[in-house]
Amino acid sequence: MAVTRRFRVFPLYHQVEIRDATDDVDRPLWETGEERVLAAAQCIVLATRSDLYGEVEIEVRVGADLDDQAGGQLLFDGELLTTGQGILVGNSLTDLHHVGLPIGWHPIRIYAEPPSNPARFTVLLELRRPTANPLTARAGARPRRHGRPVLPRTVRCRLQGQRDGDARGSAVVDRAG
Repeated sequence: MAVTRRFRVFPLYHQVEIRDATDDVDRPLWETGEERVLAAAQCIVLATRSDLYGEVEIEVRVGADLDDQAGGQLLFDGELLTTGQGILVGNSLTDLHHVGLPIGWHPIRIYAEPPSNPARFTVLLELRRPTANPLTARAGARPRRHGRPVLPRTVRCRLQGQRDGDARGSAVVDRAG
């Protein structure tokens, strides 16, 4: 059963964040200012409605099934890395709220309502049990393939158009696992 927490946050500079609770988190940077969501391994930044309209609501469901009903449009579907200190939700210049979450990579989906200039976010976080080796946990518990360790899906890549021993082509992420 999911644990649900609701927060009202003042979105200074039209943004809120969901991030690991450590102080040295690598935050993604705005490139154009028009992005609706920015993501790094330990931090997700969401564009909101103007702070002139007041607080926004953030609902966080820890232990939720990613297919649970959530209002709004899907903004982000990925993973968030946590170091075992939990996550912080809110705006780092106004209010940050702590939510307990164990160490590891956690599947996360974020929905926004309305889709542009959102006033409400629903965050679904699926819990994964930590393992001794995070590389094998992320790769679906397949420790070796062809005698070599298996890297996490998000960093293992191949060259598009590459054939046996051919180093030409462009890099693409292998999301098939």
